[in-house]
Amino acid sequence: MKRKIFMLLILCLAFGSFAISPNKSSAETPAEQKAALEAQLAQLEQEIASKQADLDAQKGHSASLSNEIASLKTKINTTKGLISATNLKIVKLSSQIADKNSEIKDLSSKLDHELESLSQLLKNTNDLDNSNFVDLLLSSDTVSAFYGDITTYSSIKEGVKKSVDQIKGVKTKTETVKQELVVSKTAQEDAKQKLIADQKKKEADEAYQKQLLSLSKDKENQYQQILNDRRAKAASIRSALFSLAGGGVAIPFGDAYKYALQVEQKIGVRPAFLLAIIQQESSFGIDNGSCYVSDMATGSGTGSKSGRTISNVMYPKDIPIFISLMNNLGRDPFKTLVSCPQSSGWGGAMGPAQMLASTWARLQPRIATLLSISTPDPWRPIDAFLASGLYLYDAGARGGSYTSELNAACQYFSGRNCSRSKAGSSYGKSVMARASKIQTTMIDPLQGV
Repeated sequence: MKRKIFMLLILCLAFGSFAISPNKSSAETPAEQKAALEAQLAQLEQEIASKQADLDAQKGHSASLSNEIASLKTKINTTKGLISATNLKIVKLSSQIADKNSEIKDLSSKLDHELESLSQLLKNTNDLDNSNFVDLLLSSDTVSAFYGDITTYSSIKEGVKKSVDQIKGVKTKTETVKQELVVSKTAQEDAKQKLIADQKKKEADEAYQKQLLSLSKDKENQYQQILNDRRAKAASIRSALFSLAGGGVAIPFGDAYKYALQVEQKIGVRPAFLLAIIQQESSFGIDNGSCYVSDMATGSGTGSKSGRTISNVMYPKDIPIFISLMNNLGRDPFKTLVSCPQSSGWGGAMGPAQMLASTWARLQPRIATLLSISTPDPWRPIDAFLASGLYLYDAGARGGSYTSELNAACQYFSGRNCSRSKAGSSYGKSVMARASKIQTTMIDPLQGV
């Protein structure tokens, strides 16, 4: 019973600082405002139900926090240990990187030396090649001198061969060390990002511990007041969400998180990362595109709101695939919204995942198998979430490391790694920032509720 009361205190404190702000900064879009408010509402509704049950069962009892505070202290110390271990790993990797750079420098000097030697050998070989055997014999005072020159010629030829082999070996070794350097730098970046996340977690736990230590016992009336406040805030959020309802219908955050968890269970892509992609692409489904394809030969179309003609709405090679998919889904291809083209390139992306028809067709069989359905639908949320997850999985977003997810996000946008696309790199960094915010402000507060 004491533990239940303590859990009630945890819930109160975990959400005590969760302020409602239906009127966000003008820098945020209505879709972003709505997504944030959906998250708050999901948290509050779960909190209200849990705390009401505890309150009804535990009135008149007091709680002892000492054991739970000790447990929290252990958790903080564990995180501190992880931080120390990560710091040591970063130091070790820094040393490895320095060693690899030094080795590459030494190999470069060795290569220069071998090239210089080869150049001299080739010059000597060329001098001998320009003398025929008759000239060589006539220029020699004796037969033994002639044979000595021939031996020198053979030695130079053998020296050239050895020098070439040496150069090949140095180049191969240099490439191997460079690849090892990339691996070490990637591991270092992942360790730095983990360190940042663990430090934030430790700071949050320490702040929470401080609140627990200052908490008075047996505050039943305070519990009831907090519960009433949560209900009032939930009502405020519902009102704000209603006012934000625009032309599209967003996927509530609670549902979106549920879909992301299903994807994680099936293929292992981290929920916060997948949610960040979906939010970036369609604001949780509220923006599924605002163009129609009107010419199935050229791919031109019209704006759904303006009615004006727009070129490059859909890439011609995607059109037959798109028409086939629409027929299978019973949709009218001329009345189905897809994305409009950006400043350059083509539009034609479909649904919450904003996927091209050709990409969807490639992933469709795996979606059908994993969900045990016959015809996956790009506009059905769970199908779209799984499609995004599969694409990201194929792009390397497994295990949750920062660099693997970053490169997968870049490929999602541009089809290339971050280093090969400036626009893709910007997109990837934006996704990773969103993922961090979703994890800390939307997912973490729901844990244990």
